[in-house]
Order: sequence, then C-alpha cells, then structure tokens
Amino acid sequence: MRGIELPAGTEDKKNSGGFYVANGAVFTTDNPTRDWDMFTAFLGTQIKAAIPELRVAPHFEETEDKRRVYVFAQSDRMKVILDGQDEYIAVFLTAEDNVQELVFNTCLEALKNILVFGYTGSVFKRINYRTAKEVKDERL
Repeated sequence: MRGIELPAGTEDKKNSGGFYVANGAVFTTDNPTRDWDMFTAFLGTQIKAAIPELRVAPHFEETEDKRRVYVFAQSDRMKVILDGQDEYIAVFLTAEDNVQELVFNTCLEALKNILVFGYTGSVFKRINYRTAKEVKDERL
C-alpha cells in the first residue's frame, strides 16, 4: 500500500484509530456492489454483537472543513467511519475527547478483532503515510 491516508474527520481527533482492509479481500467477484454489500453486512452484524452501543445507520456527514465522510455506525460519543480508496478500505473509530481511554481502546480492539476475523491476512495498521503493517490475531 502506498499513500495511506487518514479518513476525513479523523485527522485531529485525540481518540481516533483504525485499520485498512485490502480491496482485494473485499472485492472478490465481478460485482463490486454485491461485494460492498457483503462487506457492510458482515461489518454491521459484527459491530452490533461486539459493540452494542453503536447503531449501524450508514449516512454521509460533512466535517468542519467541508469534506464528506461516510459514517457507518455511531453512538452519541463514537463513530465508525469507512473510507474507500484505490487499494484499501479504511475502517476507523473516532470518539469524543471525554471518552475514557480504556473505553475507546476496548472498542478499537473489538473493531480490530472483527476485521482480522473476517479478513485474515488483509488487515493493516498505518505506521506512517507510506508504511502499513499487517495486523495479526494476537489471540491465537
């Protein structure tokens, strides 16, 4: 992966983190709409089970700097943002500054486990703009 961008609306958040799923793991047929629907159905089902306080209700929002962001799930203090790029889909969790670090990190760990479970070998964490590292299931 090259040019690993942070999704809009996540850049300046204290509580922000996420993962990148390789497009090749998501888009596996000649029908990208169906593949996207399968990805979001899997993600939605897993989020509802693992982080029940998040409501899965995909919609677009405008950020403070007038960029559009795709909010996939949210509560009154947290959001899961999806951002599709040429080589990957960014799946990020953001939270208000007043969310305790332990709560945020627990939810971020749950999101990581969901993605690694569904897309083993195709989930990455951004190290810097040019570098990403594969995320492995530490429970094994």
